Amino acid sequence: AAPLPPHCNRTGGPRRRRGGRTTHRMGLCSSSSMEAAPERVQLRILSSQQRNSWLRKWTMTIDGRGCLIHGLSLRSQTIDVGSELEEVSGEEVPRVPLLDPSASQLLIAQANDGKFFVVPPPERFTRHFGSCLVLGDRQHTADPYELRVGDVLRLGSVGVVVSELRHADGSGSRIEATDLSFLRDHADELRDALFDESALTAEEEMSWPAHEREHIHQHDSEEPTCYMCFESTSDKANPLIAPCDCRGDTRYVHVRCLQRWNNLLGDDGAEDDDASAAPAAAVVNTNTGAAVCKVCKRRYKLRVRHPDGTHAPLLYRSLPAPYVCFLVVTKHENTPELFGSQYQVALERTGKTRTCEGGYEAPCAVLGRSHASDVIVGYRTVSTQHARVFLDARGRFMIEDLRSSNGTSLFLRRPVEVSCRSQLKLRLGRTTMICRGVPSWGAFNPFAAV
Repeated sequence: AAPLPPHCNRTGGPRRRRGGRTTHRMGLCSSSSMEAAPERVQLRILSSQQRNSWLRKWTMTIDGRGCLIHGLSLRSQTIDVGSELEEVSGEEVPRVPLLDPSASQLLIAQANDGKFFVVPPPERFTRHFGSCLVLGDRQHTADPYELRVGDVLRLGSVGVVVSELRHADGSGSRIEATDLSFLRDHADELRDALFDESALTAEEEMSWPAHEREHIHQHDSEEPTCYMCFESTSDKANPLIAPCDCRGDTRYVHVRCLQRWNNLLGDDGAEDDDASAAPAAAVVNTNTGAAVCKVCKRRYKLRVRHPDGTHAPLLYRSLPAPYVCFLVVTKHENTPELFGSQYQVALERTGKTRTCEGGYEAPCAVLGRSHASDVIVGYRTVSTQHARVFLDARGRFMIEDLRSSNGTSLFLRRPVEVSCRSQLKLRLGRTTMICRGVPSWGAFNPFAAV
């Protein structure tokens, strides 16, 4: 047994939670404190060089020395997690090469407390590559996974990031710009869409020094006025903002005036009846279909930033909490409009429930390609009903696969504990691995019932 490699010490290891349960920081494979720690790990490996052409298939046992499973691209990677463990433990780590040029590396190691962890390398996410934990597919059913802001999921081949989680009491969190550093491709485009597209209020702009306001042609002698209603009143409920790149007299407009112009409000300022019957999931496309200013021909900003630093949606309606937001981070040639799309899922608006432990009826929403789904992800590798998101009795946002054809998987960025209670299905390039802990109080074949 040895400490985990240095690059994962900050996140590896368990933490105590209520109810006498110990849960890994990933929120995966939680196990009861009464459960025996595994003495070793049994691993089944299916290695394929070409699609549907299995070249190697074998089962191996991993002891306290650990093991590094790697593909043919190991030499091109900057960090070798096996070498890090060897420096910490002073012992040589067994290595298992795979005939898979797209596979990177995965380390299975035993920590000081006797628990085994699957340790991913510090790699960046791409559309097709990366170490993943399979949350479910047609052949494999796993426990529901607790979502966290910044998690990267694959629905088939569509990569989505959990960008915001919001509870009914208003608590929650939203992804930060630095949280997108794990993306190898298109990170700058997504940052521009998420963090640089906020309209400023006239109050904030008029507080700038005079020389900084010259480029917008606004001076102290000019009172900001809405170019639609010609009123200068402004408050947080209906602020006067600069939604685009216009200057001079058409610089500012009231939020409600702009929403009424874009048919989001009725003449009386109330929401349209049709809009009030909006579906549970609101989709905002950040590339195509967005409203454009008729004067400067630039796309309107997505949000309004108030002087106190808070944000509010501009031309799309924010659904009531509890809700979860997803951001598509992969580009697809046949459906370019999918990239950058943001999905907001209000679970209590769907009218659907999932029965959980103790008979609790959890509000839920279905993600899939079908128009019958609550969130429509229109791509061919997404099943008609692909996955389900629900809010359990403890107030956690959970996701589970619905026996989809191409599976739902989680891009690994932190260590995952190996449990004796349930097996883990891992995907490394085109190689599939299934591992499970063998308890110290008796040897058995964990794959006997598989």
